[in-house]
Amino acid sequence: MTAKYGELQAFIAANDWQGVISICEEESSKEDFDPFYVYTRAFAAFVEDDVAQAFLLGQEAMRLMPYAAQIADFMSVVSVHAGRSKDSYYYAKVKSTLKDDPEIAEVFPSDLIPKYGDVLAEVVDKPLFLRGVKAYRDNQIEKAENWFRQHIILNPEDLQGHQALIECLVLEERNRGAVEAIRSALHIIPNNPELLSKEATLLTQLGMFQDAAACHRYAQRLAPNDAVIAANYCLDVLEDPECSMEAIHALHEAWWDKFAFKFKGKEPTADPDKKVLTVTCIVVGMESLRFGATLALALAHRDPGRYNFVGLGNGEIEEPRNSLYKKAFDDWRSIDMDDPYTLQETIQAYDTDILINCVGLKQPEMLRVMGARLAPVQLLYAPAVLAGNPKGIDAQVTASGLVAEDRRCVFDVGYAVSNIEQGDEERAVGVTRLIGSGFTYGADATFAELNGRTVEMWVRILNETPDSMLLLRNHDFEKPENSTLLMEKFGNFGMAHRVDIIATATFREFAREIDVLLTPARTQRYYLVAEALNAGVPVVVNEQWDEAVGALTDICKSNDMVENMLAQNEDQYVEHAVQWFGDEEKRARLRQDLPLKLHKGNYYNNSLRMKQLSDALEACWLRAVERA
Repeated sequence: MTAKYGELQAFIAANDWQGVISICEEESSKEDFDPFYVYTRAFAAFVEDDVAQAFLLGQEAMRLMPYAAQIADFMSVVSVHAGRSKDSYYYAKVKSTLKDDPEIAEVFPSDLIPKYGDVLAEVVDKPLFLRGVKAYRDNQIEKAENWFRQHIILNPEDLQGHQALIECLVLEERNRGAVEAIRSALHIIPNNPELLSKEATLLTQLGMFQDAAACHRYAQRLAPNDAVIAANYCLDVLEDPECSMEAIHALHEAWWDKFAFKFKGKEPTADPDKKVLTVTCIVVGMESLRFGATLALALAHRDPGRYNFVGLGNGEIEEPRNSLYKKAFDDWRSIDMDDPYTLQETIQAYDTDILINCVGLKQPEMLRVMGARLAPVQLLYAPAVLAGNPKGIDAQVTASGLVAEDRRCVFDVGYAVSNIEQGDEERAVGVTRLIGSGFTYGADATFAELNGRTVEMWVRILNETPDSMLLLRNHDFEKPENSTLLMEKFGNFGMAHRVDIIATATFREFAREIDVLLTPARTQRYYLVAEALNAGVPVVVNEQWDEAVGALTDICKSNDMVENMLAQNEDQYVEHAVQWFGDEEKRARLRQDLPLKLHKGNYYNNSLRMKQLSDALEACWLRAVERA
């Protein structure tokens, strides 16, 4: 053991690389800095899987100690792991001209890193990116993020690396961090419409609607013929409570007029003598959504003597993610969500009588083809709403006020019944309220839903119920920057001290902590109403706020749960919330009554839901026959 580097050598022998790093950082602050520690720090970074830092520090070590063959050998190996194969060849040649440094040889065992000849067999393009992809597929998101960041450090102009990092941050609900990552990317790759469009969507999720709209408009200016970028704007305005219904109509109609396929040739006609109708459903990407499960449960009760249902989805039917569709469809075809032309040919190849699009603007390439009139009957099925009266769409199964009344089929479409966290299915037991806590309003709201309109109304409610609290279910609110923004929203009214955050695994756990659920303005997450009712928690819904979606209102009305729950305007919304504060006896009774009412009604009746869908299909088919 050398006297000069004895402590360092002891840490390395003990495989204590954090100890090694601490010594290096301490030494780096000294005036008479020893370059030996630069190489040591690079070595420690490599052992700790920080390949990017190992590469950069290794380059610096090579500059400071150009005589050491071990450093050149180290860099030849690290360069392969960093995806710099040309650099690896260079350092391998340099090594052959140098001699080993005796101090490095004594401190570092020769078997700590792989041999250059061995790693050459592993040369691949973008290895750090591929490590990130593997971690991502293994659902190790933090590891994936680390690898993608390293890849970007060494390959700052690689758009794919930036997009992968952003996807990781979004999956972790770190939208603010994702925005910062996009801004960093835009410094290197300016005027990229895809990045700008993604930034706009994330800004919408943070409730920064004006900034989001500006980014959307600029992205469209850069890519005026990109249907996906334009569709992202059409989706995001649905969440802005200050965006009027007229403005939404205008944006949606402009998108359809510009991007929908144009009808050519003879229009397909309905055969009045046809006994079995082929119904083709586009469900790409729906397998992971609550609505996909709801639809599958209903279609399991279809009449095989009348309908032949064909599913067009992502991947093969045997894949685990599509298992819920096995009983829902008579036939299945895997399709590419970015290839509308093949989709068009597939729909026509099945001799489709009724085409149902269940993805809408979420998958714009799948929606555009309907403009070409591929079937005698073409429907959009909630939540795939398209505002106005789009030519070629015969009807929409939705309660949204954005759809023309004569094109709207309204019935209880289920809204994620299969994914509601249920209690005892036989007795429909509600969740018992925890004893000892004061009256608490609850809300499961994202930053987008914590908009000015929502916060203003909730502050009014808190002001009129001085002894109450507002408990928010956590959506990455605990991060310092998010926590500050959240407190500022309520701090503007002097109410930050009346708001608390809770991290719970399930909605039923959340339901134990609250007395009433408040729904935010323009929420798209209509299933929260059903989850609350199923847990025995009364809700307060503003029908005006729900005009664009309609589903929250529909759940309340179709299950006869309107009293003190469904408000016509903001003033009544506040009144209903305050009334619940003063009626403890009724709240306690509803803990059992609401789940029972939901279970005894038609909400869980999937065969009835299929009948209602069948009635809508038959009505549309009859009109198509009359047209023919």
